[in-house]
Amino acid sequence: MTEAEWESCTIPMRMLEFLGEGASDRKLRLFACACCRRFLDLLPDDDVRSALDTAERFADGMASLAELQEARRVAYGAYVEFSDTDASGQFRGWESASLAVAGACWTEAEGRDAGLLDVVDNTFGLARSERCRSFTNPRIERRRQCRDLRDLFGNPFRPITFEPNWITSEAAGLALAIDRDRAFDRMPILGDALEAAGCDLDPVLSHCRSRHNHIRGCWVVDSILGRS
Repeated sequence: MTEAEWESCTIPMRMLEFLGEGASDRKLRLFACACCRRFLDLLPDDDVRSALDTAERFADGMASLAELQEARRVAYGAYVEFSDTDASGQFRGWESASLAVAGACWTEAEGRDAGLLDVVDNTFGLARSERCRSFTNPRIERRRQCRDLRDLFGNPFRPITFEPNWITSEAAGLALAIDRDRAFDRMPILGDALEAAGCDLDPVLSHCRSRHNHIRGCWVVDSILGRS
């Protein structure tokens, strides 16, 4: 994959294959969780929603492996129990949504690649659902998945090292609050704080001020917080 292809790619599995083993489990699990969160209204019950929360907490070291394994058991059990269509044939997406969450709860036994494939394929299928009116074109979901990967990993062809003087107490506080509260509407404020601290790199400032949605694990926020 070339730099231009990375910037314009609309096939998430190609980007994931390019990232390969060098991508952290944390980043890829946060990607999987972000994909699932776009379809929260299709999860069949609170237990599966809780399983998704556990996967995200595990990514940041806030849940144990035993909790993750239990979350996967719950989500996979829902996949087996529920169906995507009800008795009248109306699509409801419970089966696919549960399998996507189970994928996000991958462990070493299931394998990261298999888990990510379950997430990407099932959320792509869910994008056809009339119940997700803003996602009725599956190609839009593919583009969103690719955008999420660029939000997480930036441009791997041009890695950026943050200067220590950029990471002021204000910038660090903002980054922590954005991550903790999912307050991505504050990203432009973070860009202003970085610029005031001496950052003049357009990829950093433009990313902060972009109108595109961000997700937990955003490369700028993670760079400030020292996460990978």
